Amino acid sequence: MASFLIDSLTLTNWPRPIVVNGPDIFLGRPASLERWRLNDDGMFAKLSTTDTKEPVYSLRFFGDLAALLTQSRIRLYDATDRGLFKGAGDSPMACNASLDLANADGSLARGLYVPLSDYGVMFVPAAAGQ
Repeated sequence: MASFLIDSLTLTNWPRPIVVNGPDIFLGRPASLERWRLNDDGMFAKLSTTDTKEPVYSLRFFGDLAALLTQSRIRLYDATDRGLFKGAGDSPMACNASLDLANADGSLARGLYVPLSDYGVMFVPAAAGQ
């Protein structure tokens, strides 16, 4: 039998969304999005931080488009370079509607389409490298 020591990250702040995308681990913090990777030694290495100015409640990738839900906005990022997110769009959240990134669809070229339950679909335009 073999055992291995693997590193850990503190998850003390709420909200704390975690998304694993390929070898990268994205962790939402109160005012940023951090990118980590688990190296061959079993230790986490912080690779980059993107300032979001608000807590990240949810994150989803659509190819090279990253969509974040913050407290009051949907923020889009050009995620072509996972180490250097560039702003690609921004929109206030629709009032009285539950945003559903899990069923959203989009791309850097098309923008993001977010279902709003009974209220239709919200469109957030994207422009690379805003």
